[in-house]
Amino acid sequence: MECLVTPLREAVDDLQAINVDGLCDEDLSGLLVELHTQSARLNAARVQLTGAWDARRAWSTDGAKSAAAWLAHRTHQPRGR
Repeated sequence: MECLVTPLREAVDDLQAINVDGLCDEDLSGLLVELHTQSARLNAARVQLTGAWDARRAWSTDGAKSAAAWLAHRTHQPRGR
């Protein structure tokens, strides 16, 4: 499954490396619109995967008490984020 996420990670790295000061307003605007569009698509995929994962209770195999607790521990994020 790592091979599915690697191109995404690389694309985000590339986006973070962009010198926005070197972009004209038109390019910056176009990039922003495209980024919002792809972000919405990524969020939809995340919601779909999360729903399937939670329905299977895949998080419980590690002894976690809840999906939120499992995700918070694994992602080093506060619960509920």
